[in-house]
Amino acid sequence: MNALYFNFKELILTKQLNWLVDDIRVALYDATTIYDPLHVNISELAGPQIDPGSTLTSRSVADGFAIAGPSVYTNLTDPLTVAVAILYRFSDGSLIAFMDEVIGFTFQPVGNDYALTPGGPGGAFFQL
Repeated sequence: MNALYFNFKELILTKQLNWLVDDIRVALYDATTIYDPLHVNISELAGPQIDPGSTLTSRSVADGFAIAGPSVYTNLTDPLTVAVAILYRFSDGSLIAFMDEVIGFTFQPVGNDYALTPGGPGGAFFQL
């Protein structure tokens, strides 16, 4: 199930989060991490974080889609344990989206790193 967190919707509607300006990242978790729509902060997630992710680049918005370039991960020792991707704002840990069905997304080696490429139209992570 892929879903946007309730708190994220409030942050967007009250102009407290900016997809284009804020430091947005995609953290990787294993299968023990479950979705709870009432979670607000990344620190509330159960399950081990495999990688905190790096800042998403090439971000844009088109027709309600949140678009970004691939999220790149270095030093993954066991990429097969990755089951969940969490979008969040790095500065305060505000949760944006829970993704465990990343149909159309690609997660593949790029040299010694791995890249998670969004699969929505134009490279979108989600649509509002």
